[in-house]
Amino acid sequence: MKKNTPTILLFVTFLIVLTLFNTLSTKVLLADTEQYISVAKEFANTSITKPRFTSWVYGFFLGQFLKINNSLLILHFVNMIWFLLIFLLIYKITKSNKSLILFIFSPLVWYLSIWINPILPVTFFLLLAYQQLKLFEKSNNYLNFVISALSLGLLPTLWIGGIYIYPLFILAFFYNKIVRQTFTYFIISSITLLIRPLLDLYYFGNPFISLLRGIGANFYFFFNKNPEIATHHPTFLTLIFLSLLISPVLYKLYKIKVKENINELFFLSLIFIFYILNFQYRLFFLILPFLIILLTKFVTKKDLIIHALTSIIVIILIVQGPLSIEGNYFGKTEDFLISQDLKQLEEEFPNQSFIVGTEGVSEEQALFLDTLYSGKNIKEFIRYSEYKLSLKNETIFKEYNITTKPKVNDSRKIDFSVIYSRTDNRTYEDIKYLIIIGDKGEPPENSKFLKKYNVLRLFEK
Repeated sequence: MKKNTPTILLFVTFLIVLTLFNTLSTKVLLADTEQYISVAKEFANTSITKPRFTSWVYGFFLGQFLKINNSLLILHFVNMIWFLLIFLLIYKITKSNKSLILFIFSPLVWYLSIWINPILPVTFFLLLAYQQLKLFEKSNNYLNFVISALSLGLLPTLWIGGIYIYPLFILAFFYNKIVRQTFTYFIISSITLLIRPLLDLYYFGNPFISLLRGIGANFYFFFNKNPEIATHHPTFLTLIFLSLLISPVLYKLYKIKVKENINELFFLSLIFIFYILNFQYRLFFLILPFLIILLTKFVTKKDLIIHALTSIIVIILIVQGPLSIEGNYFGKTEDFLISQDLKQLEEEFPNQSFIVGTEGVSEEQALFLDTLYSGKNIKEFIRYSEYKLSLKNETIFKEYNITTKPKVNDSRKIDFSVIYSRTDNRTYEDIKYLIIIGDKGEPPENSKFLKKYNVLRLFEK
């Protein structure tokens, strides 16, 4: 028992601090969070706006918890479960408290601590796929092989971005394996890989709808074809900051024995190069457990002290300070003030529907409000883009075209179009009010200003 005491203390400490973060934080709207929460609310029958079903399966999963308790707290509880599972799996692999200290004090952990998104379960199943594959290599137990494959297949199911990690993992860990074994692994992983297409077929009548939406959006992102989306290219300082977020002693990786860890290093290199093209700090959480497992092999007690003390400073600065990437996590955040505004709004204008947004602001302002709203006295939040199309009697939001331009005497050319259109022909003549979040953006012509709340502006059409 005494031998396990430090591990138990680390676990309890991590659980307590993680609970405090998730219960006391007032920040909700982090990147893409509104998409997963709005889908969850839709499947729990509590949504009052139309969600976006791009990478929707994890939202479907979360919706089952909202049916139990319609509160953001229960979604934060699910977040905590994923963190604890990753924590325990890292310890299972390393059997070392060093790895737990590296994980608990990693600023990247606390950067994502309140972030409701599928990166957490995807990280867990990616790590489980790795752990079970390593066990298979040692014991030749095919149960481990099957669990590994099934776990990897869940990556693209839970998160559309997992469709890129899936082949990179197979490439890194099977490039030197026999073809039959690789093919068998692929076939078994297809069992869980097919969950998303089957759900797409059931709910949308098309097994490839998520794939088309997700891959299409990423294509336009990577090749910068969409003028509304800016690509992010990291600078040298950005990469230094990333290394601090992972661990202040990350430089110790220079001690690693390449031949003994060739597969891991190959995989990490592929992921790193891939995410440099789409640089977002949160994405590197996927490889954090792998880096910690490697670091555990040669960090000293002194390194752990440096890691912990430096990380505490960085964590404070990124969640509630000048280095905050996503804004402060606690106190009177904008999300907190919007929630207060919505409570006041439903008291003053009960049982009303509201058009949300205007020209020059995010198209998802209606989703933002739906995510933050937990009351029952507002009927509906309607996207301004829907309202604008209804006024013009139009149906198409966006249209992307790809066409061949042959430089030879070809008899045919190919035109490929993707059209995003309205799902109904509803008009909004009966809606009286319009909301704009913040001070940016002018209301439509002939709108009458009614009131300025903490963050929201209210107009009458």
